[in-house]
Amino acid sequence: MSNNATDNVVAASSGAHRGLRGIRERVALYGGDVTYGSGADGTSWQTRVRVPVEAS
Repeated sequence: MSNNATDNVVAASSGAHRGLRGIRERVALYGGDVTYGSGADGTSWQTRVRVPVEAS
């Protein structure tokens, strides 16, 4: 996911939803990993979630 948030600013939350830390914990339960940070253009934010999938 990539988001250029310059036009869509939202007030900070109280932390009740655990944000990126919560995402990392949930994804880890399924053997996956999360990376996040500034996008290549320096104005966007990117979040990447990878979860292994078993072949059927």
